[in-house]
Formats: sequence, C-alpha cells, structure tokens
Amino acid sequence: MTASLRSAAEAPRSTQPLRGQQQAADINRRQRLSGAASPPAGDTCTEPATATCEVVQCPSTPVRYFSPPPCAFLRPGQVFAGRQRVAHSSHSPAPKQENWSVSATITQYDPASGYVAGCMEASHVPDMPSPVTTFFEGEIIDNQHNTFFTADWEACPGTDILHWRKFEPFRELYAEVVRHHGRCPSLASHPYVYMRWKEQFFVQGSECHLTIQGFYYLCMNRVTGAMTGFYFDPSSSPDQKLEMSAVRAGLAGFAFPHYELA
Repeated sequence: MTASLRSAAEAPRSTQPLRGQQQAADINRRQRLSGAASPPAGDTCTEPATATCEVVQCPSTPVRYFSPPPCAFLRPGQVFAGRQRVAHSSHSPAPKQENWSVSATITQYDPASGYVAGCMEASHVPDMPSPVTTFFEGEIIDNQHNTFFTADWEACPGTDILHWRKFEPFRELYAEVVRHHGRCPSLASHPYVYMRWKEQFFVQGSECHLTIQGFYYLCMNRVTGAMTGFYFDPSSSPDQKLEMSAVRAGLAGFAFPHYELA
C-alpha cells in the first residue's frame, strides 16, 4: 500500500481469495511472455531433465530452467513483522518520512504453481486510529509460471530490472536474467526467494487515504526468513521500502528453512 489518494474503484470487496482470477491472469501473462521466453542461441544446460523443469527450444540446443525448491517460511500461518519506510518526494532538504509498523501473515502457499497469498497489516498510518489490513496475492519467481519480468500492473522489463537490482543478492543473477529474458538457470540453487505481492482489496480500514494500485518486489533469505521489499506504483511518487523478519506465529510456531540432503 502506498501513501496516495486512492481511486473510487478501490472500494472494499468480498474477502474471498481471487484464486480463479489469478489463474486467468497467469495464463494471459504466460501467453504474452511466450514470444520473449526463448533465450539467445548458444545457451546450454548440463543439468539432467526432471519433472520440475521446462525445456525451451533454441536454434542450437535446449535450455532447461529449473524451479527453486519449496520454502518453509512461506507455509500457511507463518507471520512476518517489521516496518515500512515511506519517504515523500520533496524539494526541501529534509523530505517528509513516515515509518509504519507492518506485519504479514501467509494464508495460502502453492509452490507447484508459484502462488502465495495472505494479509498485510499496517499500523501508525497517519490519520488512521486503527490498523489498515489488506489481502494480497503473490507470484513466486520460479522460471515456470512467473519470471523476473512482470508483464502486468504497468511494469515493463526496465522497471523490473530497476527494482530487482536494488536487492544485493540479485546482482549476481542480473546478467543471466537479462540474457534469458526474465528467467534464470541459476535460480534453483540460489539462497533467496524472489516474489511479487499485489494487494487486492482492503479487509479493514477502507476509508483510509492509501492506495493499493501498485505492488511489492520482494527478496527473502531462505535461511533466516528476513525479507526486504520495494513498492512500485506508477501513479505515486513516495519511495517505499519494506523490511520484515519471520516471527513465531501462535500455534503455527516458527517456520524452519528448507534443506535437501544429497
């Protein structure tokens, strides 16, 4: 969510998950990406074929893009807590800055389709006496259903690269992502999870002045559960950075990192 006036189109809606709409959007997005998914000629991959990879035909040799393994920090019930910094653009030497307390609770997770959903709650929002809660749906970058190129929500590849490069761990993947048009052969063994979270509607606090037209680019450490995000909204200027850590969440306990033994 971002600190801008929201439009009337963002009125509260039913809190039922929009899974069907998400699947339809995924199909449409994959169709738009199909012409840009094939990497340049000469790309090679020495990994054996498995049921979790997609083979893209090139003029010379096929390239296999493997999905990253599931992450236990995304299981339903996991809670993240931290803060969101909102820095308003200004010509003054000391532009206005706000710090909101933010938490996120995972309610749905399907690694097979690269899908995650949950609720976000923001406190200490100016002019709001109670927390603001939104429902979000997320895309997990997995080389199969979702690539580093968004192809939606008014984000072009240039916008994507600009935001992904703000994450230090992504910089070692940058050249591969550009070369492979949004996919990354090294993603399967990378120690970070990359996601996009798009808030769909207000659960509580719909009367606030915030907008949910944009979405978050997110990077999460697989071992610690620490998460950093940057918000993109083409109609809003504030610079927004989200920082959260995995915490204990009642009966759900603490989500431990995922490991695979050779």
